[in-house]
Amino acid sequence: MRSALRRAAAALVGLFLAGCSSQTSETTFYDPDYPLYADAGELCAAADAVVIGHALSDEVREIDLALRADAGSAVTVMTVTRFEVTDVVAGTDLQPGDVVEVGQAGGRFEGNDYLATQYELAGDGDYLLFLALYPATPAALVNPVQGGYAVAPSGEFEASELNPTADILRDVARDQLCAAG
Repeated sequence: MRSALRRAAAALVGLFLAGCSSQTSETTFYDPDYPLYADAGELCAAADAVVIGHALSDEVREIDLALRADAGSAVTVMTVTRFEVTDVVAGTDLQPGDVVEVGQAGGRFEGNDYLATQYELAGDGDYLLFLALYPATPAALVNPVQGGYAVAPSGEFEASELNPTADILRDVARDQLCAAG
């Protein structure tokens, strides 16, 4: 009888501990304020580099934005996508063949979801990227919905459905993107 009571008590303790150790996931929303750009010239002027790159891989990690001169102290969960630069449209910091990391707020990290309104760069493909470069953290799009465009097989730039000015690159040739800048 005592052995059965011990087994039952051990089972109850095990269930209690299992319930205490399970974590509920939380969702955090990032909603920062970014400038809106009226045309390709404004995007080019805001960017340190404008490149076309091929997405290689992505990972979610914490980034300390205090390492950026224009940000306050805040650790932010970001999806960091690695791109191989295939073409440089503007800027001198990156060259074809370089690999650049581009961070976007959000991702699934340690069982929690971090969400932001932005153009998703993850996945295999080619992208036109208007980048702000930082020495100690991944680069960032100058605007999370206007700063990245998929490059279609035809060479046309495809904007996110979230982009309020999706047509600003519609009739702009690749070699004319930042010609005035």
